[in-house]
Amino acid sequence: MAYGPSLYDQEIEVYAGFEDQFTYWAPLGLKTLNEFSQALDRADSFIDGRTVKGSFPQLYQRISSLPASLVYALCTALGVPFSVKYMLTRLIYALIYSFVTYFGMKQLKSGKMLFAVVALLPTAVFIASDYSYDYWINAFTLFAAACLVRELQTPDQPITSKKAILMLGAFVLAFGPKAIYFPVVLLCLLIPRSKFSSAWSSRVFRVSVVALSLLIAASFAVPYFFITGPGTGDFRGGSDVNSTEQIRFILSHPLEYFQILFTFLFKYYSLPTSREFIGLYAYLGFSSRMLWLSVCALITFTAITDKSEFDKPICTWKSRTGAILINVITASLIASALYVSYTAVGSETVAGCQPRYLIPLLFCTLVFLSSHRLAWPRSSEKLKTLYNAFVLAWMPFVYMVGLWQVFIRFLY
Repeated sequence: MAYGPSLYDQEIEVYAGFEDQFTYWAPLGLKTLNEFSQALDRADSFIDGRTVKGSFPQLYQRISSLPASLVYALCTALGVPFSVKYMLTRLIYALIYSFVTYFGMKQLKSGKMLFAVVALLPTAVFIASDYSYDYWINAFTLFAAACLVRELQTPDQPITSKKAILMLGAFVLAFGPKAIYFPVVLLCLLIPRSKFSSAWSSRVFRVSVVALSLLIAASFAVPYFFITGPGTGDFRGGSDVNSTEQIRFILSHPLEYFQILFTFLFKYYSLPTSREFIGLYAYLGFSSRMLWLSVCALITFTAITDKSEFDKPICTWKSRTGAILINVITASLIASALYVSYTAVGSETVAGCQPRYLIPLLFCTLVFLSSHRLAWPRSSEKLKTLYNAFVLAWMPFVYMVGLWQVFIRFLY
């Protein structure tokens, strides 16, 4: 199975010639960018068509890269210059993210503006316009969560096989690139028995939910523990990283590790950390604090007020407790995975656990909070229109102003 071109020495040499100029922290100028693109076009003209091969489990893990790989292969066959291929393959990521989140929003009876705020987080949109698997996870998790919420919002409408398959299939697609999110699938167990035509159908669905969650986990755990083994860890974490020794440390000092994890999560969930999944444009830097705080306020406002009578069945203590528990368990697993693979043995913190990993968990948690009693505006259609218009206008505005602050203004 071929997945796409690998990185070649020629490309590295081209980049090395520009590395003093082409940095994320200094003004680039359009001339430098054009020269860099032309150099890559020249280098690409003599790169052969070798590919990277792998097994089916690897294909599942790389599923987010397949659309761009197909576009790249087609453009290569048509003789399109590399700089254009580079932009078109990024465009397909943005289009997929846009369409999936659009159809996800359409699933909801209520909570569309909260959904929109999460989908339009500047960092999430920026990621969706670049090379990353995060766009895939964010988009399909939002879609699957919207399908789940719709079922909970309509307790009197039976769940059909088609809807169940669509929802569970979206979760399976979402977590291919990062299987550590597998506990989120268990939120589907919140769907009540009354939604099913029979007790047998309900049991089949619940067994399927648990089985799919375990299969997603196995796509990561089986190769890690039984085939390749934990190994020495990610070399990017430094010379003191050793996964095998780190696992031994955790098993021999469980209470000490629990304290390390608790301390890390306390900071991970803090308000200052949220800036890194709201206003961070990768290595380009952060947008202003004012923009970040405005988005924080909008998330809070929509999480509280973007409710209706449809939310009465979902805003229960059972669903709130379940959503928060799944959120904490998933974040703990992510942190633990990076503690093992990316952090120096015995370290008192977790290295490499980026705040953007919380983005897929936001809507899945926030939508279950608040109460339908706090819905606003309730009756005025004019106010509802203004409410929606403000949210849908403010988020793109924040993104574009932030992009101007960290990048565009340096080009002129």
